[in-house]
Amino acid sequence: MKKVFIAALILAAAALFAMPAAAAPQYDSMTMDTSQNYMRLGFNDTITVYVHLMDQKYPSGAANVPIAVNFRTGNDYVQIVDNNALIITNDTGEGSAVIQMNPANQPERMKLPLQVMVEASVIGNDGISAFTMVYIAGTGPIWGYVLDDSGGTITGAQIIVKTPDGQVFPGGPYKSNEETPMGYYRIDNLPILPTGRDTLMAAKNGYTGTLQAEPGYESIRSDITISGYHDTVDVPSIVTNNANATATPTPVPGESETPAKPTTMTTTILIAIALITLVYIGLKAYRRMF
Repeated sequence: MKKVFIAALILAAAALFAMPAAAAPQYDSMTMDTSQNYMRLGFNDTITVYVHLMDQKYPSGAANVPIAVNFRTGNDYVQIVDNNALIITNDTGEGSAVIQMNPANQPERMKLPLQVMVEASVIGNDGISAFTMVYIAGTGPIWGYVLDDSGGTITGAQIIVKTPDGQVFPGGPYKSNEETPMGYYRIDNLPILPTGRDTLMAAKNGYTGTLQAEPGYESIRSDITISGYHDTVDVPSIVTNNANATATPTPVPGESETPAKPTTMTTTILIAIALITLVYIGLKAYRRMF
C-alpha cells in the first residue's frame, strides 16, 4: 500500500510539471485618446493622454508593459509632467501620462494654432505604437444674444459650450444676462482651433437652441435662437395653492378676526332706529314742559 501511495504522489508531481504555465496576456495593437485636444497659451492647461493595449480589437489586460511617450512635432514647446516619459500599463492593459506646455519655452502667438504630434510605442517593440494630434492654441470670445422666434431676448438661459473635440468647455455654468443688456451672453478664453467650430446650446424651461460659431472675432455677433420658446406656467403649483380657495379660512390662534363691514341695509336700519329714538326723547321732553 505504501509503495502504491508513493507512486501516486510521483505521478501527480509529474503531471503538474507537465502542465503548461498560464500564458501571459497577449496584445497586437495599441490605441490612444486624450482628455481634450488643446492647451491654451497663457493658461495652465494640461492634457491627459491615455493608451490602451489591445488584442484582436479587445482590451488585452496586459499589465506592466513599458510604453514610451515622445513628441514628433512641437517638441520644443511641450513636455511630460514630472519629465516622466514612461507609461506602465495596469492590469487592464491601460496607462496614462500628462503633458503640458514647456513653461520655459512658449511659442509665439503668430505661430498658433501649433500642431503637436504625440506618439506612444511599446519599448522593445516599435511595431506596436499609436499617435494623436493636439494643439497649442490662442484664445478668443463668442458673444451675442439668446433670442426667441420673434427676436425678443431670453434672460437666464443656461449655456453649454462644446469645443470641436466634443468636450464641454469648463468654467460654467454660463447664462444669458438678466440685467442690461437683457439676454446678452459672452464666453471668453475659448481655444481657437483649426479643426472646426464650437457648438453652443442654450436652454430654458425645457426649450433648447443650438449654434455653431468660431471664437476670436470681436466684431461678429453670434445669436442663439430658442425656437418655440415661451414662459411656462407652473400649473400643478397653481392647482395646489387654489385647491381650498372656497373653504372658510381658519382663524390663526392669538389673532383677532377683522370685523365684517356693515351692509347698506344694516346701515339704513340703524339710522332709522336712531331717528325714532330721537323723536321719542323729544316728545317726552315736550310733554314735561307743558
